[in-house]
Amino acid sequence: YVNYLLFSSFKKLFNRVLENETKLCFIIIVVLNEFLRYLRFRNDYRNNIRSVRHGIGVENSYLNVT
Repeated sequence: YVNYLLFSSFKKLFNRVLENETKLCFIIIVVLNEFLRYLRFRNDYRNNIRSVRHGIGVENSYLNVT
């Protein structure tokens, strides 16, 4: 009987830990996803600024040539 009690309590604990683990994994995945999206957005932003600057520079040189 004591073994059964120990087993049931252990099982409850294990289930709780498993639930927490899945929650933790979900949270980690969400956070990583957001972080990656942020990095991608930042890189796109930088590239856009660079391309805009580059475009202006090209236009100026083109005007200078003509």
